[in-house]
Amino acid sequence: MNSYKFEFHLTKTCPIDLSGRKIRYNGNTYNIELPANKREITIYPVEGDSHETAEILARDIVNLFLTKIFSRIQYGPIVQPVYGWSDLDNPTSKAQVVKVPKPSWFTGDTRIGKKLSLSDDLIGAAHMRAGDLATGPFDSFRNYYLAVDSIGKRVRGKGNDSTVISDTLQLVVCKTKIKSLSKLLKEVEIPQGVKLKQDEIKNIETVLYKAFRCALMHSGKKSDLTPFNSKDERQVNSALRLMRGTAWQYVRYERTKLI
Repeated sequence: MNSYKFEFHLTKTCPIDLSGRKIRYNGNTYNIELPANKREITIYPVEGDSHETAEILARDIVNLFLTKIFSRIQYGPIVQPVYGWSDLDNPTSKAQVVKVPKPSWFTGDTRIGKKLSLSDDLIGAAHMRAGDLATGPFDSFRNYYLAVDSIGKRVRGKGNDSTVISDTLQLVVCKTKIKSLSKLLKEVEIPQGVKLKQDEIKNIETVLYKAFRCALMHSGKKSDLTPFNSKDERQVNSALRLMRGTAWQYVRYERTKLI
């Protein structure tokens, strides 16, 4: 195990001097440096088998620190994907890293009709665009789900929130598309306790609604998901392709059938 120092870049400068702070996490003490009017936060010493594994722990601790500070002052920056690191046991070993975002998984549909009306009800499309523009996986997932929820309820009418997908998916897309969406279930890191069955549509609904939608819309249970927690964000990220793929099918239906 090596000890590392990390410098994370933030989206906002800090209004006060937060240097010389110490934070305890899982029985260990970490030093935090965040000078006034700066947007670089330093944390050390963080142990790990490699700088990649130590960076995950460091990022979690920094986000906990920022959340704690935000509960006292109105300072809410986001940790950017660029960071610098140095090995405290080997000072010559250091670098700056930019985490390259995953390539986009969606291609879109370029067939746009000539007649466009600004009075059309495109609530689902608005939520989907918000999901694409979101800076974090939680907001992306919520908006993609809201796109499905909005359009599904227009297709079905009022009813149980938990069955919007199973009540409408066969009406919105063909069996081939459903099978394509079902294959994306293999990519999802399904939370513990969520069990799948043989029914493709029910499995899609179980994962999107029960495993993630409810856990993102509520707070208080152990199964609920917490912002800036690397494990929770990893799980949500793993479900984004399925969630967006489903939302896109509903938005295509909205565009072609509901306006």
